[in-house]
Amino acid sequence: MATLRHLLLIIATIVLSSSSYISTKEEEAISWFKEYLRFKTAHPNPNYTAPVSFLIKQANSIGLESKTLEFVPGKPVLLVTWPGSNPSLPCILFNSHLDSVPAEPDKWSHPPFSAFHSPDTGHIFARGAQDDKCISIQYLEAIRNLKLVTNFEPTRTVHLLYVPEEEIGGFDGMAKFVDSDEFRDLNVGFVMDEGQASTTDEFRVFYADRSPWNLIIRAKGATAHGSRMFDNGATENLMKSIETITRFRDAQFDVVKAGKAADSEVISVNPVYLKSGIPSPTGFVMNMQPSEAEAGFDVRLPPTVDPDLVKRRIAEEWAPAARNMTYLSPFVKGRQILDAVLMENEVVEECRKEKREGVVSKIDFEKAYDHVDWDFLNFVLEGKGLVDRAKGCQLVEGLNVGSDDIMIIEKGPIRDYQGRPLMTLTNDSNPWWPVFKYAITAAGGKLQKPEILASTTDARYMRQLGIPAFGFSPMSNTPILLHDHNEFLNDRVFLRGIEVYESVISSLSSFVEPSH
Repeated sequence: MATLRHLLLIIATIVLSSSSYISTKEEEAISWFKEYLRFKTAHPNPNYTAPVSFLIKQANSIGLESKTLEFVPGKPVLLVTWPGSNPSLPCILFNSHLDSVPAEPDKWSHPPFSAFHSPDTGHIFARGAQDDKCISIQYLEAIRNLKLVTNFEPTRTVHLLYVPEEEIGGFDGMAKFVDSDEFRDLNVGFVMDEGQASTTDEFRVFYADRSPWNLIIRAKGATAHGSRMFDNGATENLMKSIETITRFRDAQFDVVKAGKAADSEVISVNPVYLKSGIPSPTGFVMNMQPSEAEAGFDVRLPPTVDPDLVKRRIAEEWAPAARNMTYLSPFVKGRQILDAVLMENEVVEECRKEKREGVVSKIDFEKAYDHVDWDFLNFVLEGKGLVDRAKGCQLVEGLNVGSDDIMIIEKGPIRDYQGRPLMTLTNDSNPWWPVFKYAITAAGGKLQKPEILASTTDARYMRQLGIPAFGFSPMSNTPILLHDHNEFLNDRVFLRGIEVYESVISSLSSFVEPSH
C-alpha cells in the first residue's frame, strides 16, 4: 500500500510539473503578446521603431533570419525568414501589419495601449488585439514551437512579413514592397494575410476583399440671402445627391437583411462627412446661402461588381450634370493604381532585351489630378537632361481633365494584371486550398463557408500580381471588435491560434505539388 501511495505521489508530481511547464510556456507567449500590444502604433503618428526592434529580438531568439527594408523613410518593412530544405520551391509568406487605427481613450474601459489582462475573464484589452497584432505574435510563437520543440524543418522557405501603413491604404508599405527587387527575389507562391474574428466555433476564411473608394461630391450654386427661394442652390443640389445615394444604399442593405447576400457581397456607400455653410466667429452665417457644399462617402465594391458601371451610376444618377455636377475620376480611364508598376517593368524589360540605354522616370502627382502644367514639367526634365524633344523623347502625358465637382479616389487595385477580379479560388483547382483545409482539420478546427471580406487588406496587392492569398485569423467564439472601442482578445483564444498556425505553417511549407 505504501509502495502504491508512493507511486501515485510520483505520478502526481510529474503531472503537476508538466502542467506547470506548459502553463509557464503559455504565459511567456501571452507576455510577448501584451508587450507587443503596448507599442503605440496608432495613426496619425505610429511608432514603428520600437515594435520592429522587438520583433527582430523575438526572431533572433528562435534562430530566424531578419531583414529590415525602408522604401519610404521612417516606414520600415520587416522580413523574417525560416529557410526551407528546398529553396527552389516557391515560398510561403505570412503577412501582418505594424500599424493600427486611432483609439479614443475616454471611450475605453481600460487605456487602449495598456494591454490590460482581466484576471476574471482572461480578456486582453488593447488597440490591435484583433487587428492584427495577435497574428504577428502567433506566427512567431508557432514557429518557435515547431522549430525548437518538435524540430520540424520546412520544405519550402517560410517568410513572415510585417508592413507599415496598412490601415491607410498600404501605399507606403505593401505597395512599395511588391514593386521591389527584394520581393521579386522571394519567389512567393502563396500568401496568408489577416482575417476577422468568428462569433461561432468555426473559423472564417476570406478569398477576396472589397475594394475601397473615397467618393467626394462638391456642389456649387449661387450665393444669396437666406430668405430667397431658388433652384440649384449648392446645398439643395448636394441634398438631392445624398437622397439618391441613400436610396441606393437602402436597396443594397435590403438584400442583406433579406438574407440574399452577405454584407460583403453588396456595394456599401456610407456618408462620413458633410461640409457647408459660411463660417463666422460664433458658428455660421445664418442669413446667407453658401455657394459650395461638400460630402464624403466611403464606398466598398465587391470584386464581382463592374467598377465602370458604378462610375456610370455616379455620373448619371448620383451627381448628374443637370445639377451643376460633372463626373471626374483622377485616374487614367481604364487604368488601375498599380498599372504604373506593371508598365515600368515592361519598359525596363524591353530596354534590357534590346540592350538600349535609357532613364525611366516615374512621377507621382499626389492629389494633383488635372492641375498639372505639362509644359513646365517638360521644361524641368529637359533641364535635367532627362527629356529631349528633338530626339523624340518626351514625357507621356496622361491625366483626365475635368471639373472638381466629383472626385473618386480608388484606393488600390481592383483587377489583377490580367484584368480578372481580385479573388483566390476556394476549390480543388487551387492546390493550396485542400492543403489549407487539411491543416485546419488536423488542428481540430472547422471552417465556415469562404467569404469576401467586407473591408480591405494588403492581400489585394498579392492578388493583383496573380498570387493566391487567403485572409485568416484564428479567432473563434469572439465578438468582432476591430476598430471598435474596448477591442480585446481572450488569452485562451490567442493560445489556441498558435496551435492552429503550427498546423497551417507545417502543412503549407511541406506541400509539394506532384509532378506531371
